Amino acid sequence: MISSSEELTALSIPLWLGAIRWRISFVATACLVALTLGSLPVVLGIKLEQLTLLVAGIVAGGALLLVSDFLVLAGILLAFATIKPHLVLLMVAWLVLWACGRYRERWRFIWSFGLTMAILFAAAEYIMPGWIGQFVKAMAAYREYTGRPVSVLAVLSTPNLGLVLSVLIVIGLAVVCWRARGTRANEPAFALVSSLVLNVTLVVIPMTSLYNQILLLPAVLLLVRHAAFLWKKDRLTQLMCIIAASLVVWPWLTASALSLAWLLLPAELVQKAWAIPLWTSLTVPLGLLLLLARLGMLTQPGVFSVSESISPHHTTAG
Repeated sequence: MISSSEELTALSIPLWLGAIRWRISFVATACLVALTLGSLPVVLGIKLEQLTLLVAGIVAGGALLLVSDFLVLAGILLAFATIKPHLVLLMVAWLVLWACGRYRERWRFIWSFGLTMAILFAAAEYIMPGWIGQFVKAMAAYREYTGRPVSVLAVLSTPNLGLVLSVLIVIGLAVVCWRARGTRANEPAFALVSSLVLNVTLVVIPMTSLYNQILLLPAVLLLVRHAAFLWKKDRLTQLMCIIAASLVVWPWLTASALSLAWLLLPAELVQKAWAIPLWTSLTVPLGLLLLLARLGMLTQPGVFSVSESISPHHTTAG
């Protein structure tokens, strides 16, 4: 029996394809849906009945609404995505900045989002007076009983270095978002920056839960779309492509190998290797982030370049 989480996750594929303006065949879309539903983050999210899958679907729908110029509906939908605030905080900040970049054209998004948030806060306060204070206490308690989780960068380096790197990445992201604030929602730069924001979120938030990686879906789709373009560049870019692809494909390959081994080897022996598909889980967001940033430097130099002297021009790839 298919659950609502599976249906929404499957639907997020065509939603993101529409948001990044990538038209592919029905068969290709079906293959992407199958691969997504079979990925470890989605399987784990469905098993744990995680709201992250709901949030990811809502964000995908909101992105498509923005591209289609339904700003009011997009603002309302994004407000509902704040049920997991740590996952959408950077996305909200980016979209509000984007809307302010051309306020006369995009004020409907800001007001619909703001009013919806006000209604949600007021309704929650009416149902459960003092819920905000309780929520803050619950967050503090959550960090305690989960062992004070840290970011991916902190795990891969040290807590202090991870914090410094996170701050630097967020500052760099802020610069990129500021330069891209004037782009239109149907332009390549908007899809690229929005994907980058979600990717950075998973790198810097103090949480390494695997099911949150469903938010990497737009980044993966963009990189797959421009894979041929990236591969034709220099050797460094080719190496980055190989590394990122290896990190993403590793769970499927190893899980398939373990499934085959289950038929040939003793079950006790195979069970000892259960963690092998998870070996690359922490490095996937970072690998995709580096390659996505490289794609931005190659296709949107006016947004991603360090030098302000480079004038922006949009180049399509693939």
